[in-house]
Amino acid sequence: MSSHTELTFRGMPHDVSLEAAIDRWVWRLEDLMGAEIQTTAIIERAGRRTIVSVMVTLDHGTSVAAASEHVDGYVAVSNAFRDVRHALTASAAPSRHRKLVAPAQNYSWTWLASWWRQ
Repeated sequence: MSSHTELTFRGMPHDVSLEAAIDRWVWRLEDLMGAEIQTTAIIERAGRRTIVSVMVTLDHGTSVAAASEHVDGYVAVSNAFRDVRHALTASAAPSRHRKLVAPAQNYSWTWLASWWRQ
C-alpha cells in the first residue's frame, strides 16, 4: 500500500528521527486498517514542550484528528498516534491528558491548534 504523509515542522528544524517515527506509525496504522491512509502531521515547539497534531484520513473517507503535547517529541508523536488508533478501532476512550477530535472533516488545522492551546 502507498500512503501519503504531509509533515510540517514549526518553530524547530526538520528532525529526520521524528519524521521516521511518524512514518513507522503510518505504516502500523495502514497495516492495522488494511487501507491506504493520508496523514497530515504538524510538529511544533512551544517552549520546552513539543506539540504534535495529526489528522488521518482513510481511503474510504473516515477522518480522525488528535493532538498531544509532551516534553519528549517521541512521546508526543506516540501519544497522538495512539489516540488516532484508538479512535479508528473504537477500542478505547482517549486519555484524560490528551484531547481528541473525531471525526475531523469540519475542522481546520488553525481551529484544532487554537482549541489544543486552550
